[in-house]
Amino acid sequence: VGILNRRRPALWQLLRSRPWQYDVVHLYDDSRTKLWTRLYGLFKVRLLVTTQDGYAAFPDRWSRRFAGRFDALGNGSAFLPPSEQIAALAKERGFTCPVHVHPNGLYCNEMRFVPEAAHAKAVVLGKVEPRKKQEFLAETLRGLPVECDLIGPLGADTPPDFDGNGANVRRRGEWTRREVCEHLTDYAALVLLSDGEAHPLVVIEALAAGCSVVVSEEASANLDTALPFVKVVDRGDRAAVAHAIASAVAGNAAHRAAIRAYAETTFDWSVILPRYQNFIASLKVSPSP
Repeated sequence: VGILNRRRPALWQLLRSRPWQYDVVHLYDDSRTKLWTRLYGLFKVRLLVTTQDGYAAFPDRWSRRFAGRFDALGNGSAFLPPSEQIAALAKERGFTCPVHVHPNGLYCNEMRFVPEAAHAKAVVLGKVEPRKKQEFLAETLRGLPVECDLIGPLGADTPPDFDGNGANVRRRGEWTRREVCEHLTDYAALVLLSDGEAHPLVVIEALAAGCSVVVSEEASANLDTALPFVKVVDRGDRAAVAHAIASAVAGNAAHRAAIRAYAETTFDWSVILPRYQNFIASLKVSPSP
């Protein structure tokens, strides 16, 4: 297995990775799809393509440029979207290659888990930006008996002095990857009110840490929404958002063991990787250019 982890690598960097030496190339950078689909027949490899674009499942939010990029995702050996919604859209748009849902995963044992949260609080973990609605959340919870911490860097469109509402919603700086694994379990609930997500890794990290989750419909991919610790809300309904967060925090202790078990049986790599390997084995060795 080889990994080329560069944002928009140059052609020489792609060639230096010697893709023709591999049986399978799995492309996660959808901005390079058109280039790779021209090359994969020449290299005689199976080309799998995945998009992690937050708006991939929501064509009403696409730019004209992304529409062309999305359609190119179907020109490889197979398209592996991270959610059923994106898979259905690919089929609607006439993809003829195999389409196989490949959700994001993690090793749950990397996430520390404790049976009781240290803080009866919610947390938003991620860049502070309009797409994730932290400013909206701060105003929504102002004056209510529920606390929420904001952890993550400030986005370019966020005021540099933004600190939540200065009371029950406060920004607490940023976390390293190690701190995410260590401290997420200290919270009772994770909140993600994003207006577009493919399959947000932070949600399954929270589940592995034992947190209840409160998410917008656009951030609910691959979740069993019938579960009592998964709450899907209208991201613009202030009353519904506030009620769901308060309920998730209050009810978390009763569900933490079940939340961890759900993550382990649904999103752990030990569950996802065998399906991935079986799908790869089912593909033809020689791709069709």
